[in-house]
Amino acid sequence: MASEGNDEKAGKRDRSTLAAFLGMVMSALVSLFIAGTMFTVGALHQKREDDRDRRALVQFLAVEVADIYAEACRSAHGVFVNSRYREATAPRMAGARTLAQAISLGTDPALVATLRTIYGRHARVEKDLASDWAFYRARKKLTQSQIGRAIDECTAMGEEVRQVLEMAAKEGAEEAVLSGPQQMCAEAAKLTEALVAQKGKLLPDVQLSETSIDLGTWSGGSTFSIKVSNFSEGPLTVTSVASSQEGVGFYLANYRGRKEWPAEKETPEVKPDESVTYIIEFPKPGDLPDGPFKWTITIETDCPGYERLTIPVKGTVVKVEICRRDTFEAAGSPITSTRTKSLSLKNNSAKLLTVTTAYCWLAGAKVDLPSGNTAEAGRFIAVEERIQAKSLPPGPFEWTLVLETDCPGYERIAIPFKGTVKK
Repeated sequence: MASEGNDEKAGKRDRSTLAAFLGMVMSALVSLFIAGTMFTVGALHQKREDDRDRRALVQFLAVEVADIYAEACRSAHGVFVNSRYREATAPRMAGARTLAQAISLGTDPALVATLRTIYGRHARVEKDLASDWAFYRARKKLTQSQIGRAIDECTAMGEEVRQVLEMAAKEGAEEAVLSGPQQMCAEAAKLTEALVAQKGKLLPDVQLSETSIDLGTWSGGSTFSIKVSNFSEGPLTVTSVASSQEGVGFYLANYRGRKEWPAEKETPEVKPDESVTYIIEFPKPGDLPDGPFKWTITIETDCPGYERLTIPVKGTVVKVEICRRDTFEAAGSPITSTRTKSLSLKNNSAKLLTVTTAYCWLAGAKVDLPSGNTAEAGRFIAVEERIQAKSLPPGPFEWTLVLETDCPGYERIAIPFKGTVKK
């Protein structure tokens, strides 16, 4: 009996212990549920706050970068178009703390990277513009490379700001807030267009006095000069001057105390706002084939953007050139007695020129070669035709003078002429 009583008491203790354990478990589960619910609610609340903070920060940054983009364009326009410079206001650029806050709020990394690029570009633009303005004040001029640099930077910044606005919209920025930056971008783009239009009005960093050379009917005996002017910010070195045509010579004018100095011996350094002049000696026409020609003169320098400058050269080689042809062909005043028409043939070939025959079938006309019928290279043969009015009927006439030579391609030269006989 005593043993049965002890077993019953032990069973009661076990049931009591189990009940207490189950109660503790239930209490713990309830506590975990409550804590989890509170954590979830808190996390949702925090997320809403983070989203709100991120959206507000992104909206602020979008407005700011559009503002500094517009400011950079206004400054560039002032320097290059209006010749006025206004220093940038105190930077409103977001510092490392603001960007760190954007990162902590989970802002798109691409957006943060673009923001950093814009801030760095803006600082660079303002520094360059301050340097350009100092250059203008000292020398009263600006160059195409300077405005080209400003155009490139402003154009790139505009594209980056537009990317920021697109990404800001994806981050939840309000359309009403973004309308202001979009308007600023449109105005800044117009200022950049004005810079592009202004570029052609400014001096190039390196300017040539000749952009093309037309020799016309090339009879030799002439030289041309090309002046290379340096309008850049630093010294310029002309590293090479050459021609695509063999036999073209280049000389530096008034260099090293000499009137002419062979260009191949020097690579002259040209200081800012100074120039160097090259004298070009072309081949003699007799050393060239008959007919039209095209060459290219190439000038190479160490100036960025002007490393290779070309000058096209064209003309026509005429081995036998007819001089004073227009006067000979013209009718002139009426012929009343005797009229002498004259012209000359210039020998532009490298060999002796001979007129083998000279005639005209006009009644009463006589052709004469008073200086002889031959000419050395570069010399002339005079031709005279004497017309007698008494041998012709009154009224207008047209006829042809024929000269036959031993020059290939010019075996027969026919020169028409006209006039009027008055009796």
